[in-house]
Amino acid sequence: MTTETPHALPSRGVRSFYSFLPNWLSIDRFGLGLLLVLAAAYIPLSLRLARWLWYRDHYSFFPLGIAAGLALIVAAFSDPSYKPTSKWLRRSLIAIAFLSLLVATLLVSPWLAGVSSMFLLAALIYSLGGGQVAKKALPAWLLLWLVIPIPLSYDRELIVFLQGIATHLSSGILDLFGYRHMVDGVVLRLPSQSYQVEEACSGVQSLFSALFCTGLYLILNKAGVVRSLLVLVAAFFWVLVANISRIVAVVVLKEEFALPVDVGVYHQMLGVIFFALTLLAIFSTERFLCFLWPASIPPYWHKEHEAKAGDTKPKRKRKRRPISSFLGARERRVVLGLFGTLALVQYTSIALGGSMASASRADIELLAQPCGDLVPPTLGGWRNVEYQHVVRESGNVNGEVSQLWIMSKGALRAQASIDGPYTNGWHYLTDCYRGQGWEDTNIKFSTYRDAGFDRGGDFMAFDVAKEPEQYGLVTTGLFDNEFRGFLAPEVKKMQRHAGRLNDLLRLVKSLFGGGDATVAKSDSLSFQIQVFCQSPEPLTDVERGDLADLFHRFRQHVAPLGDSVGTDSQ
Repeated sequence: MTTETPHALPSRGVRSFYSFLPNWLSIDRFGLGLLLVLAAAYIPLSLRLARWLWYRDHYSFFPLGIAAGLALIVAAFSDPSYKPTSKWLRRSLIAIAFLSLLVATLLVSPWLAGVSSMFLLAALIYSLGGGQVAKKALPAWLLLWLVIPIPLSYDRELIVFLQGIATHLSSGILDLFGYRHMVDGVVLRLPSQSYQVEEACSGVQSLFSALFCTGLYLILNKAGVVRSLLVLVAAFFWVLVANISRIVAVVVLKEEFALPVDVGVYHQMLGVIFFALTLLAIFSTERFLCFLWPASIPPYWHKEHEAKAGDTKPKRKRKRRPISSFLGARERRVVLGLFGTLALVQYTSIALGGSMASASRADIELLAQPCGDLVPPTLGGWRNVEYQHVVRESGNVNGEVSQLWIMSKGALRAQASIDGPYTNGWHYLTDCYRGQGWEDTNIKFSTYRDAGFDRGGDFMAFDVAKEPEQYGLVTTGLFDNEFRGFLAPEVKKMQRHAGRLNDLLRLVKSLFGGGDATVAKSDSLSFQIQVFCQSPEPLTDVERGDLADLFHRFRQHVAPLGDSVGTDSQ
């Protein structure tokens, strides 16, 4: 009689740690160090990206999205089979991840860091699991892309587009119901009150969340490619239908039953109800497609199960392979050196207060309380006629607080205001005017130095027009709590980023604290300074000059630079 000597079992803590890994994978010391270096290289910009997503309601699902996507990817590793990977594809994915993270570090771009992390994740999946695991994890990897914001701020344009569609279609339904009203931009004006179709009512919030829930549902049900595409198209349709119905329901319940569903908690509850109905409609559509087009069992499924049934030999337990063994010795050293260098640069920049350092999130002092005496009775020939202090609900697109001064000069009357706070840098004021029915033209970005002031930052001016015969000029700039100006992004073209990338010396200096001290950090809380003048006829060049002078004089009183930073030259 022979006895089999049992293998020594790892400690309880090690066993519980390995239980989260496939039965053929282990983490060795070098592999653990490599993973820690990769994580350190991504943490600073990833935290900025997470904070940016947190303040955007239409990306509020991102914590659940990341957790669900990673869980599905881990589940794809349950198959113990593994085939060697193509080293060129593996190296290409790692190279793309590194180069994009390098540019993200120079430009301090959280979005580009998020894109880099997706390619690094693809490289890790392919390196550790091979082509078979990568194929199984592909749907979950694609689902994670919903967490990455749409580039070049095209999500803003999607919001404006959906607001316009939802407003006009709901207006048509209200006409059928016999409600007298008029449409002014994204505002439904009824005799009793006006209803603004905000971002939540436009459908963009429920659209992103519904697409995520739909994608997760399709992955768990292992739907085919064609059916998945059809269901995703149906999701767009049902989201639009649900949000139009929500707008109509708000008007009807408020007008007929005086229910306060237009603001506050009841408005949110109504949104949750319609979102649940949206998911129910989407999932019902998928079931209906299954009825029309039953899913067939693929031929390879029968072959696999027949092979498993005929295989009576006991399977040998595979020996665990350390993570570091899936990369060549030279690859391990190169990856560790390159990403370790980026991590060192980022944390050095943070320690020196450079461009990688996060901005202060202190409250905007100018918005804390009314300050009507901030502007003198006369300002460069303009008379201070009236002051207003406006407080709005949290998350309002126009800012939670506004300080308004009505200024007069001859026949001109202009509104000078301080608005905010805004959570992440530049606020796109053009969207607000489009929502009020104005059409913007002649958008021009300028620097304060071009206007003769010794300070960094940009300001924007644009014309607006509205029927019947209403014209206006808007000039605006944004500042942080220390009165430093923001750089204005040009969303249609990447001219600014391309120009910044060409000036490598300035970018490197800013990383280590040698940048322009009068320019605000892109992730700062901001407040907006705005001068708006409305006229029944187009403004003359002289009037435009007077309004530009009012903007700069008003800005000097509201946002002067401190002595520690510098002073204006005028």
